[in-house]
Amino acid sequence: MIKAAFISNGYESLGIEFLSFALKKKGLDVDLFVDPSLFNESGFWKINFLSKLFNYERSLLKEIKKYAPDIVCFSVFSDNYLWALKWAFVLKKEIPNLKVVFGGIHPTVLPYDVVKKENVDCVICGEGEEVVYEAILNLIGVSDEIPRGVLIKKEGKISGEAIPIITKKIDDYYPDKSIFYSKYSFYSKSYLTLTSRGCPFFCSYCANSFYHNLFKKSEYYRLRNPDNIIYELETALSAYNYEAVHFTDEVFNVKKDFLKYLILEYRKKISRPFSCYVYPDLVDEDTVKMLKDGGCVKVQFGVQTYYEDKRRKVYNRFSSNSKIANAIKLFKKYDIFVVADHIVDEETDEEEIKKLIDFYDENSFPDLAEVFFIRYYPGSKVLDYAFKKGIIKEEDIVKIKDGLIDGGIINTKDKKLLRYSQYIMLSSFLKAKTVKFMLKKKLLFSSNIFLRIFLRILKPIPFDFNTRQFVSRYFFFLKKFVFK
Repeated sequence: MIKAAFISNGYESLGIEFLSFALKKKGLDVDLFVDPSLFNESGFWKINFLSKLFNYERSLLKEIKKYAPDIVCFSVFSDNYLWALKWAFVLKKEIPNLKVVFGGIHPTVLPYDVVKKENVDCVICGEGEEVVYEAILNLIGVSDEIPRGVLIKKEGKISGEAIPIITKKIDDYYPDKSIFYSKYSFYSKSYLTLTSRGCPFFCSYCANSFYHNLFKKSEYYRLRNPDNIIYELETALSAYNYEAVHFTDEVFNVKKDFLKYLILEYRKKISRPFSCYVYPDLVDEDTVKMLKDGGCVKVQFGVQTYYEDKRRKVYNRFSSNSKIANAIKLFKKYDIFVVADHIVDEETDEEEIKKLIDFYDENSFPDLAEVFFIRYYPGSKVLDYAFKKGIIKEEDIVKIKDGLIDGGIINTKDKKLLRYSQYIMLSSFLKAKTVKFMLKKKLLFSSNIFLRIFLRILKPIPFDFNTRQFVSRYFFFLKKFVFK
């Protein structure tokens, strides 16, 4: 029997779960190995001496060698590209005749760059459920066929077509939760799923802007059958008795009729708290009431910048400030926790922060203001914009493609941008006058990460999926270190 191993860098991955389902359906033996990457998370949480002290790689390597896979697969995005390459090198050295498959958005955008890497044997472009099995058969010498969207490298020669594909029959696949939950039970406390594939929007900083150049909107954005979704959730509820559900769709509230039926069935058959991402322009009182009645406890959406012109021209988002203000008021009216995302970039200035704070003060503050430094990912429109404006240079683009700029963030140590991000985060906790005083005095906390943790302690998000998994993962693996 063919053995396939997936390696994850700590976070539960729906991509891995769907691929595992597809391979098990074909009769393969599939296993998962988690490298928790403790205190060494790209673009987020790095404490070097602690990451060395709690390095799990040697123990994990022993586990993988004992399993002795024929194939090892990585779900690769730009943030974990170097991590995946390192593991590919180590595993190819330790396990004779092992074949390495890279899938995910980074190899999809840069297929030939990635497949040319010494320890990569195969790249899958786009969604892989319908082609991963055939790709593996080719790699192990059982078949000569290479499905579309797959590049195979043998003896230095590259074959295949790097045309990204999308899964058309999405209701034929379910996420294989057992691959995570059987060995790492802490993942099962909250349930991760989605109701759709793709996104109808094409924000300039997002991978979807790349896919929209390749596929028609009507074929790229696909909704699952709502009964199919409820069946998945019912089956998983019986097996794992999860406490809450997180719908990780890019936008949960695209189709109102679809949502109405799904929520009605969800309320009758699942009845668990859930969280989701929404688009503010599609928010009205009927939708908010529907979400509340169905058990929604938290929503998250992008504001990104106060300036509507910048939001539209730079980020390709067309929400008006009035729509954003209305969405926040409605969610707070129905007691749904609101997280608003913001982007800080090289063009963010003090005036924008003042206006953003005044805007929230005049209308309504979100329960939590989340902030991210702009990430320049390969294939994104915002990278092209930054290059044309002279914000990033050609050598920066080369480094970004090779994963050498952590998280695609080029100004992580800029104190001005650090201060701006902290003032936005604090705006939901302090009076507007206080935040503007801090802005004027240029006060700065030592770390965004520790400030973020502190604010979450002050105002915890109900059934916060990401934080719960993050904390549970650290407790689980740190305990393994202490008692091994």
